Amino acid sequence: MAKYELDIIGNAMDSLHESLDKYAQGQDGDVRAHKFAILNFCHFMELILKHYISTVNENLIYSNVFKVVSKRAKADDISLIEAYEALEEEDFDFSLPIKGHNNPHTIPVENALAYVESDKEYFDSDLAAEIRAMKNLRNDIEHHKFSMDTKEIRLALGRLTRGFDEFTDVFGIMGLEEVIDEKQLGVFKTLADEYEHELQEARVDVREAHESAFRGVRPKHMYDVHWESCDCPECGHDSLMIPNDDSSSGYRCTFCGNEESEDIEVECEICGSSWPNGEMSSWVDTYVYTCPDCNDFESKW
Repeated sequence: MAKYELDIIGNAMDSLHESLDKYAQGQDGDVRAHKFAILNFCHFMELILKHYISTVNENLIYSNVFKVVSKRAKADDISLIEAYEALEEEDFDFSLPIKGHNNPHTIPVENALAYVESDKEYFDSDLAAEIRAMKNLRNDIEHHKFSMDTKEIRLALGRLTRGFDEFTDVFGIMGLEEVIDEKQLGVFKTLADEYEHELQEARVDVREAHESAFRGVRPKHMYDVHWESCDCPECGHDSLMIPNDDSSSGYRCTFCGNEESEDIEVECEICGSSWPNGEMSSWVDTYVYTCPDCNDFESKW
């Protein structure tokens, strides 16, 4: 019989790889994949936090040991890190609370997070808030009903990836990019780069808006759907300006939010044909948009 065994880091990375796979599937349109991206990423987070705790003291990841530290922190009104250091200075035997236990219970992720978070000099409180929000959604998925905005989930996974990339580096755990499998490396690099991640999400917005505009439209009626994209002059990215009902121009860039472009087509007020507004002319006190054809007086005489 084959044996499959992973240490805590191997287990964490296995879950991260699964999460990245599911993230990519979700971004390609598989809505259901987001659920499993969340579950696997939460497992990765929990194991990485526990691993860090074990580097402080190999017994600290066990509940009975952590309770001793937690009680000391409450009794002395000090942080968890300060409580651990105080016990260490007193030569407390951290293996004592788990003696006689063959398979002692490990701490939940909230305990691990609370310990790391008590190191306020190095740990980012925003990352802690992101971890808790994702953990709460994970709990809803595992134990009850849930609802999620898939784009917000992908953006949150990006922020968490960047947070843990920094955390594992600052706390000397490992360099994530160095241990990511080649298959998932491209997805990881995108998530680890805030600009690239947001740009990719902007392109997903364009794709989804295009699909929505033509969904259910019969092929012979495709030309009746007036949906075009154009390049954004503000951020310089191609085809990211798309129709938007809330925009004053009728278009908005999905990346930078710009609403103005000379490529946006408007109707000529004389003949009704559509032209890019940058090619339109205006007549003083008469018309705002007149097309090149209607302004071509020489050819008409």
